[in-house]
Amino acid sequence: MPEFLAWLVVLSAGGFGLFVVTPFLITRRALRRRNRVGREGPPAPAHWVLVPDRAARLHRRLVRLCQLTRPVKGRPTGPALLVEQEAVAIDRELVVSVGSRGGRRSELLDGLEARIDRLESIVVRLGRVERPATLELTARSADPLAELEDRIRSLEGAWEEVHRAERPPGA
Repeated sequence: MPEFLAWLVVLSAGGFGLFVVTPFLITRRALRRRNRVGREGPPAPAHWVLVPDRAARLHRRLVRLCQLTRPVKGRPTGPALLVEQEAVAIDRELVVSVGSRGGRRSELLDGLEARIDRLESIVVRLGRVERPATLELTARSADPLAELEDRIRSLEGAWEEVHRAERPPGA
């Protein structure tokens, strides 16, 4: 009888591990991957997935931003890589800013929100460009985001000229 009880305990623990712990671990891993800004970005607090806190909302904006620019296969390149690197840098500062209190925290979050707004604007404009991967950036630019904005602006200007030239006169 003691052997039977021992086997029953072992089988129960195995069943518990198989049907409860394994799905929990798979779900936890998927949640962490979904909550990460970039592929190499730091993990954000897991509770940020649901919390309506301002820092959590900013983090979720960064996650969505990177999901928009991330290629289906492979690693991001060109402008998408630049956007992801900037988003990861902002997210690191966001995680650190949570430790601040009072007016200092609000001040830090305001600055980070302005940077996120700028990054969102770049991504929206990048989405309008026909082939954003062709936007080559110099390797040693002091402000690569400003260079990317200039390149997008010049492409938008060129497209505007093409559209003006294609319009019939008087239209």
